[in-house]
Order: sequence, then structure tokens, then C-alpha cells
Amino acid sequence: HISLSTQQQKTASDQVLISLKEIGTGSQQSALSIRQIVEIMKNQNEQSEKLGREIGKFELLKELSA
Repeated sequence: HISLSTQQQKTASDQVLISLKEIGTGSQQSALSIRQIVEIMKNQNEQSEKLGREIGKFELLKELSA
């Protein structure tokens, strides 16, 4: 019985270790995804600002020609 209990504990410990490694991998993937989302958001913000400046130029030209 002791040998069986020891083997069961080892199996359970191995499964916990595997689960923790999977959680770690998932966390790393989530962190990478978040960094990518932040970069996309920064890019969109820059594009928005550029578009706003271009619209401002267009509106100024429109006012000057009116």
C-alpha cells in the first residue's frame, strides 16, 4: 500500500507540475497578445491623429477659399 500511495502521490505531483507549466505558457501567450494589442492601439491612435491633422488642413483650406 505504501508503494501504491507513493506512486499515486508522484503521479499527482507530475500532473500538478504539467498544469503549472501550461498555466505559465498560457500566461506568456496572454502577455504577448496584450503587448500586440497595445502596439495596435498605439498605431491606430497615431493614424487617428494624422487623419485629424489632415482633416484640419482640409477644413482650413476650405475656409480660406470660401
